[in-house]
Amino acid sequence: MALTDALQIIFYGIIASHIIVSIIIIIIGYLKKNERIKHLPILFAINAFVFVLLVSIGTYFIDFKLIDFVAFIGYSIIISYVVTIEIPGYFLISKYDSNLTDVLQNLRQKSIQLNYNFDSVIDLRTYFNENKNTLSSITINELLDSFIKRCETIKNLDKSLYEITIKELGEHIQSTSSRSKHPFPKLIEIFSLAGISFLLGQLLNYVF
Repeated sequence: MALTDALQIIFYGIIASHIIVSIIIIIIGYLKKNERIKHLPILFAINAFVFVLLVSIGTYFIDFKLIDFVAFIGYSIIISYVVTIEIPGYFLISKYDSNLTDVLQNLRQKSIQLNYNFDSVIDLRTYFNENKNTLSSITINELLDSFIKRCETIKNLDKSLYEITIKELGEHIQSTSSRSKHPFPKLIEIFSLAGISFLLGQLLNYVF
């Protein structure tokens, strides 16, 4: 399809804007070094490719009016986002949170075991060291390390830090298991409003 001058401006402007925004998000994602969202920059790269491909194919095969073209661009953004970011992001984050919850529960159980078997502090230290990377997305590493070090130093259970540690682990377990798994919860509202706006635009176009 040969695009008019107005459609060409919209086409190249949207493509350039989408790629620039994707690159910025990818860079920010890598700089954050957050284990929970480490896959999102990759998903945004895939999203940029799918969006450009979808819009290019649609533009080539469909003869658009201006308002239809704008609506098509909008729906392409939503569809590519849902397919390449929202759905896989949900599963990746859910898997991470599930694994993190299991680690926290195991740490809590191993910490409780110190009450009746202090020798298990070696097992607690080993398990904690193995999962430090997984725990990096929450603020528990420093407390756990201090608790284990204190127990190792006095060669007995530190009751004061023990109670705080068990409480913190319990709160993190509850928080991790119940938090949103959506990559960007606020975008649900934004895309819902965007979808309604495009539908109203199409309706007004055909009625009037």
